[in-house]
Amino acid sequence: MAPVGICPICNEKRLLKRILHQRRVCVRCRAAQKKICGTCGNARRVVRHLNGQPICHQCWKCHPSQLATCTVCQSFGPVVVKRAGSPICGACYPRHTEPCSLCGQQRPVQSRRDGRALCMCCYMAIRDGKDPLHVRRRPRRPGRIRICSNCGQRKLCQGFLGPTPLCAECAGRPLVQCVWCGEKKPVTAYWPGGPVCNHCAEEFRQKPKECTRCRNMGMAVPFEKRQIICRPCAGWEDSSRCVHCGQQKPRYAKGYCVDCYLRHVALPKLLNLQGASSNTPHLNRVMETLLSRKPISVVNWLKTGSAALLHSIAQGQTALSHSALDKHTSPGHAEFVRSILVEAGGLPVRNRMAAHIDHWLEVFRAEVPDQHRLLIMMFAEWRIVRRLRGKIQHQRLTRWALHSMKLRLRIAVRFLEWLDRQEKTLQQCTQKDVECWLTESKVTTPYLVRDFLQWTSLRKFSRPLEVPLLKSSGMVLVDEDRRWAMIERLSNDESMRLELRLCGLFVLVFGQHVSRIVTLLDSMVQIDEKKNVKIVFGGEPVVMPPVIARLLSKQLVACRGNPNGRRADGTYWLFPGRHYGSHRNVVRLQKNLNNIGVECRRGRNSALLQLASQLHPAVLGRLLHMSPNVAVRWSQNAGGGFNRYVASRTARIENGHHSA
Repeated sequence: MAPVGICPICNEKRLLKRILHQRRVCVRCRAAQKKICGTCGNARRVVRHLNGQPICHQCWKCHPSQLATCTVCQSFGPVVVKRAGSPICGACYPRHTEPCSLCGQQRPVQSRRDGRALCMCCYMAIRDGKDPLHVRRRPRRPGRIRICSNCGQRKLCQGFLGPTPLCAECAGRPLVQCVWCGEKKPVTAYWPGGPVCNHCAEEFRQKPKECTRCRNMGMAVPFEKRQIICRPCAGWEDSSRCVHCGQQKPRYAKGYCVDCYLRHVALPKLLNLQGASSNTPHLNRVMETLLSRKPISVVNWLKTGSAALLHSIAQGQTALSHSALDKHTSPGHAEFVRSILVEAGGLPVRNRMAAHIDHWLEVFRAEVPDQHRLLIMMFAEWRIVRRLRGKIQHQRLTRWALHSMKLRLRIAVRFLEWLDRQEKTLQQCTQKDVECWLTESKVTTPYLVRDFLQWTSLRKFSRPLEVPLLKSSGMVLVDEDRRWAMIERLSNDESMRLELRLCGLFVLVFGQHVSRIVTLLDSMVQIDEKKNVKIVFGGEPVVMPPVIARLLSKQLVACRGNPNGRRADGTYWLFPGRHYGSHRNVVRLQKNLNNIGVECRRGRNSALLQLASQLHPAVLGRLLHMSPNVAVRWSQNAGGGFNRYVASRTARIENGHHSA
């Protein structure tokens, strides 16, 4: 551990972790000795001087004079050495290895001490004042991880036992008032206008701005009196241009901007586009699909497991098929890669729910006991799955229906296993046995066996057996004052996410199911000549109140700007999901709504009761996509007098009138 002593510069008792001019100094004083780079304006260690201006290591590494094509790997980037005029990059340069003079291991030479070779580990130990023979890599001590009192991030902090712990970055940088935002923060760069914090520096680096002097758009810096000037007008060397496209953009790696780095370096290497492959047309479209997203998001995605899976498919190690992705050990990564390949045309479109049902049935088949497998699979295929496939065909299958299917099949298996323990077969089962199952079973939902016994009785696999229909305990509602207070909050609270505010208002005002909200499309939103915003929940469009219309217009712009929401027919999901061509996850969205105080079931019931008390069932059914029976039932619950609506509607349909 570094010694504690009096720093010779600030004369304060501190941890002396740095060395300056062969003297031990504290971190803050060592950081203060850094000079301002004449290219990027950051306070860093200077390695060169060019045209009288100091240049830091990062800028010198990306300077045009240091960039060339490696003669070994043929990649364009920084060169570390030239042998006989042939440039070699750092990855291809073979580092000289010798036995370390301290640990004795054959390692690359990091430095020399009195002519003796030192490896990286021993060199770092000597620099920090430690014994190299006793240095071991230890995990970071969790007790020293605190919330930094300056930046608010949870990091390894100095002074972790005191009231103001500081992370290494904040402890090594002085707090100065930023010349642009005016807040007192750690200095990231010293520009012509003065010191700049990290947030303002990134804003100027990432977004081209108009110079107030020459009126040109480009990389700019803040100047005096809130002026913005470009780098040439500030007297800086214009070295921020990408080496490939020549535009003034922040350089990401090897002199490339992030767009050119992805298009010409990272993605061709990931997708193996240099090699001959029959899948190259699909992979070219995959690259274009990835390039349509935010570049920095794609750069971060390249470090994930889904990128490794896509690279394996490009190299031919993993088959390009739905079945190969189904067998992958990480379903989340496989599903993301599947969405990219389907969007790019590399895989055919398939119904996700139908594929999930088939896969789940294969796993379930192996779990069923041998003596009951034939009967259970017949029940599953001819009763349960047949209904689900009909819902899939009409695009009405929800996650709740899928969960109910799985639960009914499992309950049927448990009922047969319970009969085995009673030493009875299904043909010997009586009504008394069914009643014993309902009263003695430890299963939380024993009444779900009703569907199975109805099917066995109809198919003559058992005697006529009956299970009473389990009725609901009653309608649960939310207090009206609480509901309207939540509507007011969703309408005015700008700190909430836009999609959560809009979904919550659809539930609390129009009584919509969350499973139906996520399937809304941008084509269902209409704006007429009077600027009225409408949305189609059912057969006819519903005019939105001004507050909801404003939020819906913002969400419409946001969904069309999200590539994940684009469908194969060119329309967009109003609430895009995480994968390409998918909508928001129903379960996750409902949890998010519950977290902000929107009780979906109670709020929906209260909203529908209010609407049913004010609207005729015919109007309610057309606007909110309800069947006539459901609309009348809600009207009756609300105290309406429209009991003859179903009969009148049936008579009008028989007479050829389709309107209510």
